[in-house]
Amino acid sequence: MFPAQCQVNAPVFNFGRAQMSSTAPPIYSNGLISVTCTRHPQDRLRVNVEFDLKGVVVQEPPRQMRDQIGGAFLAYDMYVDAARTRIWGDGSPGTEVFTGVCYLDEKNRVCTLPFVLYGKVNGQQAAIPPGPFLGAVVSRVEYRFLNCQP
Repeated sequence: MFPAQCQVNAPVFNFGRAQMSSTAPPIYSNGLISVTCTRHPQDRLRVNVEFDLKGVVVQEPPRQMRDQIGGAFLAYDMYVDAARTRIWGDGSPGTEVFTGVCYLDEKNRVCTLPFVLYGKVNGQQAAIPPGPFLGAVVSRVEYRFLNCQP
């Protein structure tokens, strides 16, 4: 039996509609991603759940999204700060993770911590025909139990 379980709540991240060309400015957007930890129903159980929320970078930054046909790509990235200087990743050199702690007991059986995720599609990319582009970011939550007391 684990004293708690945690999960990532990651909605679709939307950059909206814009035209890309060699003179286009960057496209900015942001959204929320959160971690929810739920305590095991055992009576009088108290536990602190410490976690790292990671964004797995499949290729070297910047990330890429592609059009439906698969022939056109747009470079973008996700950041942990509004200035868009710290890339969200797995904590490897050059990337950052979100961290948090949930305190769970009889009164607080569920804890949700939200984090703002900042995105940027790089400007001045080659002219690309308009249309939907898709990209995937794998997120992972790694958590540890501290001060678990029955």
